[in-house]
Amino acid sequence: MEKGSARSFKDVMLMAGFYCSTGLLSIMVIPVLATIAYGFGFCSVLIFIAGLIRTFGVTWIQMNLGPGIEVPTEWSMLYSTIIGGIIGGIAYLSWRGLRTYMNFLSASYKKLLPSSRAA
Repeated sequence: MEKGSARSFKDVMLMAGFYCSTGLLSIMVIPVLATIAYGFGFCSVLIFIAGLIRTFGVTWIQMNLGPGIEVPTEWSMLYSTIIGGIIGGIAYLSWRGLRTYMNFLSASYKKLLPSSRAA
């Protein structure tokens, strides 16, 4: 038997705890953050394009501040830039959170490997 292939009971329990806890959490965290990041990122681009098109007189694009309060056509670009920026910021923060979480998982996994602790 190779020196690195023998695992102690403690190693096995640590790995089982890691996989159970991060596996269940990852089922929720990764899809939610990925969906928010890519969905909101795509929507922020669409909002900016809609504001640009509406500024040049396209009448079928509606921008409302509330029921019965429509944004004037002259303000469409400003409004879409502000709203698109907010949505884009949420997308960016979600993407950064996803990257941070994935890096955390990778680092935690590497710490649990018996070969990295034996050295």
